[in-house]
Amino acid sequence: VPATGVLSATVLAPTAAEADALATAAYVLGPAEVDRIAPAGGSVSALLVLPGSRSGQLTLLLANLPPEQFQIAENLRGLTIIPPKSTETAP
Repeated sequence: VPATGVLSATVLAPTAAEADALATAAYVLGPAEVDRIAPAGGSVSALLVLPGSRSGQLTLLLANLPPEQFQIAENLRGLTIIPPKSTETAP
């Protein structure tokens, strides 16, 4: 596990080469920098799997991937999903 604590990084990008390179960057940079890799409204999305708050739990961080576009096939106990940061401004 790298110093950032990322267990896995997946990137959806226009090309496989971009996805591969950006997934490596996301894995190394971690959750603090994932918005640089997958900015809101851009053509790249990212999913980072991080350790959960307790042993045996996982956290899934979504970047530029709305939760309604992401589906888990089964209910996984101990999984926390962090939706992307909103880019909307308050009225």
